[in-house]
Amino acid sequence: MAQIKSYRASANKGKGGQVFINNCVARHQKASKERARNKEREERASELEYKRRMNAERKEIEARKKHLERERIKGEKERIKGEIEQNKLNEKIQKFYKRLIIEFQKKNLILTEDIALEIIESALGGGVTLGSLKTTYIDGEEEKLLQRISASILATMVEDKLLESSFEDYSSQTEYAETLAHLIKKSYSTLEEVTLDDCVAKYCNGVVENEKYLVFRIEENSRIEKFLIDTKIRFLPDDFYTLEKFVEKDDGKTLTVQSIKESSVFKDGATIKENLVIQVNKKFEELIVGGYDYDNNIFPNGWQKR
Repeated sequence: MAQIKSYRASANKGKGGQVFINNCVARHQKASKERARNKEREERASELEYKRRMNAERKEIEARKKHLERERIKGEKERIKGEIEQNKLNEKIQKFYKRLIIEFQKKNLILTEDIALEIIESALGGGVTLGSLKTTYIDGEEEKLLQRISASILATMVEDKLLESSFEDYSSQTEYAETLAHLIKKSYSTLEEVTLDDCVAKYCNGVVENEKYLVFRIEENSRIEKFLIDTKIRFLPDDFYTLEKFVEKDDGKTLTVQSIKESSVFKDGATIKENLVIQVNKKFEELIVGGYDYDNNIFPNGWQKR
């Protein structure tokens, strides 16, 4: 590497040009060397910063993994604890349910699911023990339980057969109240006895038939609506209005497309429009041809329309 020389040195007298060139090269080499050292320092610092950052990220990832693992273990412990508690609760509910079945059978009562659930929830919430279920919820409550059981059974039987109606549509009717009173009076001890009861079976069959009829009415009323739209062109406005009122008065209960077609309202209205069209056509041809014999289909010159 070249060294910077002095112009004043005796050895360099008369060599100013060589000294200048030498010094330029020396300074360039020195600057290049300094730049190389700076670059090396920067690269080393950058590498150290990269290693530091990567190490910090690695530690953060490891810490996050450890945290997630701790949370997983904690969650698993809580899940297992919850399952154990749930299993204990399920076992307790099963014991309560089995005891209720026995006690209800002794009283010749049918244990329905909703009543069993209500009693068990009340017992668990109130700290009632297995041994005190009978005295707390059954003894002295037999008549009330019979009424509630009968109502629950009949309601379930009706709801299972609904297609279009709501349960309230039936429960508010006299026939439903009479069937329920009959069921309470019979005081059956098994569901099989209830389903074999003629009065209950007749009522439920009536519900089935009524629901089928309601489905039919919905479909038929839809057909009637389409029929009226397609038929409107066959009527004068006032006659079609009369037909609409005739259909609306039925309130979708009995009319069918066929019965509408056979009604005098429909026939008369359609005939009026048909006759009017015939008269208009006759007048039109008379105006166009002149002297046309519409009844005999003969023109004035004796030519007959085919």
